[in-house]
Amino acid sequence: MHKFQPNASNPQPKELSPRPEQVFPEEPTLMQKDYERYEKSFEAYFEQIPELIQKGLMSENDNDRDISAKMIQYAPESEQETLKKRLASVLKMGLKNQDESVRRNCAKMIQYAPESERTKLIEMGLKDQDESVRRNCAQMIQYAPESERTELIEMGLKDQDIYVRRNCAQMIQYTPESERTELIEMGLKDQDESVRRNCAKIIQYASERERTELIKMGLKDQAISVLRRNCAEMIQYAPESERTELIKMGLKDQDEYVRLSCTQMIQYAPESERTELIEMGLKDQAIFVRRNCAQMIQYAPESERTELIETGLKDQDIFVRRYCAEMIKCAPESEQEGLKEQARVLGCEFVDLHDLALQTPLYKETPPRILSKTI
Repeated sequence: MHKFQPNASNPQPKELSPRPEQVFPEEPTLMQKDYERYEKSFEAYFEQIPELIQKGLMSENDNDRDISAKMIQYAPESEQETLKKRLASVLKMGLKNQDESVRRNCAKMIQYAPESERTKLIEMGLKDQDESVRRNCAQMIQYAPESERTELIEMGLKDQDIYVRRNCAQMIQYTPESERTELIEMGLKDQDESVRRNCAKIIQYASERERTELIKMGLKDQAISVLRRNCAEMIQYAPESERTELIKMGLKDQDEYVRLSCTQMIQYAPESERTELIEMGLKDQAIFVRRNCAQMIQYAPESERTELIETGLKDQDIFVRRYCAEMIKCAPESEQEGLKEQARVLGCEFVDLHDLALQTPLYKETPPRILSKTI
């Protein structure tokens, strides 16, 4: 019998593609009984959550305890307080465990304990021999009752470990405002540079009337120039009437970058006092300080900008002259042409790209109606 052999005249039939409904079958329509069944299943699971959490809290596995602690917030509200108390007793036991890894994990879980229990737990952790346990507990201070945070921070700022003190310095912002100044002062006297720098950044959260003295304290720290820079950046948060004095203090600093930071603060000084500060900066030996001051001219009183621009146009640094040329547009309109002529003579004329575009053939030949929509 002849066996069929496919060839060019007898091609093999192509495989049929599946129908769309086979590739993307329609989802079954849910009936009311399906919704009721799902709801009962969820309710049954929800009722089991407290029991599952309790089992997880008693687990010897750190990860299980951590997950269970985080799940307390999803338990029925009527059960949450009981579970939190249970967690507190577990943490007390855990913080006494000989295994330091257990104590470290327990320290991280303090935030999930009842608020009334957190202070005692943090105190326990801050007295631990292991520095990592103390570091973790220092970060938990923000979750303690507000009225009890100051005492915990004071305790941590006296710790021998610099990272514990650094963490505590960052917690100062969470204390009552009236108690922050004393803590910041304490931190600004610390031997560690990073602790002092962290405290300098917290000055903005101190009571406004006490910020000036804290900034002065930091600006007088001759050991660390970076700390003085941080304090210079805090000048904008001082009472407006006291900012000029602080900026002047910073503009006399030996470190160029401290002076540079202070030039940025000129815009926050009282308007009537900005010109004197800009003049002071334009006489600085550091070109970057003078460049910054040139850009601050726009914040001076309008009637005093011309003289400042003229001073800057005579500067030895080309960029100072160019920045001052750019500031001509901020001068009184009646004096702009004279300033532009001075800039042209000195070879530092500022060309506005918008004005330059208006001189091109494209814009000259464009009908006014279209031109008004373009620019």
